[in-house]
Amino acid sequence: MRKKMTDKMTNKMISSGSEYAPSVIPPSTTSATTRKSKLFTEEESVEFQTLVKDFIQSNKPIKRDYVISQKEKNGTLKHLADRCTARQLADKVRTERNVYMRMSK
Repeated sequence: MRKKMTDKMTNKMISSGSEYAPSVIPPSTTSATTRKSKLFTEEESVEFQTLVKDFIQSNKPIKRDYVISQKEKNGTLKHLADRCTARQLADKVRTERNVYMRMSK
């Protein structure tokens, strides 16, 4: 329905000769639930959150080396070295921290 409305409005503006015809980009149909390129599975995500819980629940600086060493100590997450860079893992900690902070307010 929304796409039809957007298309109608765009066509109307173009046909009227308006110089302000928008370059409308339709809304994305990809969502987090349909995306196939998730970095972690649900189980890995829970395990990772447990592993770096002290970083998530505090304002400690996130150090890539520490995150990597913790991951390598954990047998179930060791395989992430093939899939993830150190930066991606540190970003994951930052994201989890942001989520935690929002939820705790």
